[in-house]
Amino acid sequence: MHSQSDDRAARDDDELGVDCAVCGTRLHVSRRLLGESVLCPDCDSPVLVKPRSKLKPPAPREYDDAELPQLSPPVDVLVPSVESLSSQLASETASDAARDSRSAGKQGFVEDLLKKAKAELAEEAAEEREASAERFTRGLFAFFADRRAIGRLVALAASFELMIVLAHWADGVTLSGDASAIFGMATSLVAAVLAGLAGLAFLAASAACGWAVTRDSSGTLAKIEAWPGIDVRAWDPDARYVVSATLLAALPGILVGIILPFVDTFRAAAFTGSLSFVALFPLFLLSMLETESALSPVCNEVWSKVPERPSPWSLTYLMTGFLTMIGLVATLCALAQGFFAGLVWSLVMVACMMLYFRTVGRLIGFLADRDQASDAASGGNQTR
Repeated sequence: MHSQSDDRAARDDDELGVDCAVCGTRLHVSRRLLGESVLCPDCDSPVLVKPRSKLKPPAPREYDDAELPQLSPPVDVLVPSVESLSSQLASETASDAARDSRSAGKQGFVEDLLKKAKAELAEEAAEEREASAERFTRGLFAFFADRRAIGRLVALAASFELMIVLAHWADGVTLSGDASAIFGMATSLVAAVLAGLAGLAFLAASAACGWAVTRDSSGTLAKIEAWPGIDVRAWDPDARYVVSATLLAALPGILVGIILPFVDTFRAAAFTGSLSFVALFPLFLLSMLETESALSPVCNEVWSKVPERPSPWSLTYLMTGFLTMIGLVATLCALAQGFFAGLVWSLVMVACMMLYFRTVGRLIGFLADRDQASDAASGGNQTR
């Protein structure tokens, strides 16, 4: 008997392995079929039985130097020094600073544009307020609701009526048959002095109250907070501007009334003095405040801006002219009536006076508001 290894060797010698060129199936056929074709059992394709080729290893190839890859020349690796690292760091820091500076510049430019836009909006709003009579007169009578205001009005009216009574007394003193002329003259002189003192007290108190109304009204306050108290030494010294502006504004009209040949010189002087007071007092007061001098009634900066802003000035002159006429009529009635009726008319006159100062204060507030808006807008344009 043959062993299994002998059978496997005999089979290896009798069989030959070929591959199907179509499906790749491995076929084992007898060596006796060399040179013949057999059918593939999987795809039925003819497969040529040929002996297995014995491949020889290829001979080694010799290469020229030109065909071999060339290595690059050696490169020296430089280690940076401390100075070069410091210089590089300083350069990077300067670059970052320049970039931050450009970024800050852009941000500042945007902020300037926003400020300019806000300033222009504020100026437009100021122009609208100037042209609005309703906003100009809103809350004009509100300060009369304050008890302190009513108390000042009554005190001023009483002092004015006292002055009128003393003036009538000084003018009406007559000498009796058994009285000496010296006593009559002395009585008339005392009454005149007392009337003058009462007039000075009325003028000073009116100026202090009028300045308080003007100042607080320019700040758009509904109530007057700075009313003068009993202590005369604590009164605001800026009230001198009101006294000076009043006298200087009324003086040209009074002189005209005295010079012109009217029948009643007193009433003519009162009428023409009132007209010049209405026309000149706001200009004189604003000029004195601008120059900070009670003796400078003319300031070119104030007078030249009147045509540029006609709305608040025209409203001011319209209202102050109306109030002055009512106050003048009330004053003449107070002079002609008795004590109690004269006191009522004096109260009307004082109320018109305080409304006059409140209107002028509104004018100052509107002009200051517009000036601030214009300065802000011009500042934004210069920054840009």
